[in-house]
Amino acid sequence: MSRDSPTFWASVAGHPALRSRPGVVFELFNEPYSGRGFEVTSECFLDGEGSGCRFGGYNQAIRAIRTKAQATNLLLFAGTNWNFDLNWLVQNWPTDPLANCGAAWHPYEFKCHFGSCLNATKAVTATHPIFVTEWAPGYPAHSVSVPDLYTSKMQQWAEDMPGTVSLFP
Repeated sequence: MSRDSPTFWASVAGHPALRSRPGVVFELFNEPYSGRGFEVTSECFLDGEGSGCRFGGYNQAIRAIRTKAQATNLLLFAGTNWNFDLNWLVQNWPTDPLANCGAAWHPYEFKCHFGSCLNATKAVTATHPIFVTEWAPGYPAHSVSVPDLYTSKMQQWAEDMPGTVSLFP
């Protein structure tokens, strides 16, 4: 994202083919992470403020989508650490006046081996839905994997989790 990201989101969300369509979902950040001289901070990701922040934050993008574009689409918010760690998001949930939002999550097997991390998401599902927008067994290529076992473990977790969980193919 850049400083112009709220303008971008207002333009995208306001497009007649996209605005307020139930099947159109906006994932505002994809895989934020700390590194290369940048630290994920609440001030930056929530409000586009703070030392070294180079982009508009969640709340600015939400205002652009909800107020300027007048769009009601579902909004997805990312966790940190390449969209794997939802703890930051639980503590810093952005403000959506429509409350039409959820968490986007990427539980790749190399970080969530055979579901060891799945229960850590309960804090999110207690208040917001989770959408697993990316996952894969055995990534990166050097990791040991049993694809069917990991996928079935993910599906079982989604079915058993209290709250709402969606697995996007």
